[in-house]
Amino acid sequence: SQVDIGISVQYHRILKKIHINKIKEIAVNLHMAPLPEYRGCNQFSYAIINEDIKFGTTLHQLEEGIDSGAIIFEKRFKIKKNIWVEELYKQTVSKSIELFKEALPKLLKNNYKLKPQSLFYSERKSNYYNRDSIEQLKKINLSWDPDKIKKHVRATLMSGFKPPYFNIGKTEIYLEKQ
Repeated sequence: SQVDIGISVQYHRILKKIHINKIKEIAVNLHMAPLPEYRGCNQFSYAIINEDIKFGTTLHQLEEGIDSGAIIFEKRFKIKKNIWVEELYKQTVSKSIELFKEALPKLLKNNYKLKPQSLFYSERKSNYYNRDSIEQLKKINLSWDPDKIKKHVRATLMSGFKPPYFNIGKTEIYLEKQ
């Protein structure tokens, strides 16, 4: 069976052409990060590591690639210096809800333009981060500068996930926030 509009929100799998083809009008993905800067996973952590002062959330056309479809609507916002990953996540969820509320009536009325991400390559960097890359960010080297250690902890310490850590011999010592 077919549907008119398909909407994916933070779905952890890549939809295949067989699924996308069941959608008559448009398939849309809510990607809680700015595109094309943060395709893939772990976008909140990398925004902190990259010391971004702005972040965003994007509704884009869903296609077989990973977060590669044309941008339909986006919302950019400032983030505070030294933000923690959980704070950035919550801020992005809030802005994503705002974006979705603004965009849904326009989507239903077919009142939008598709903007290929390639239009933005000259002014925005384009990165892809895979699911496993977060493990490299979580491994703290105690010989790093203290500010770098703090940044990696802020970027990777999120409830419900394995915390950042360092090794003493073969023992992993996990860090937590007090």
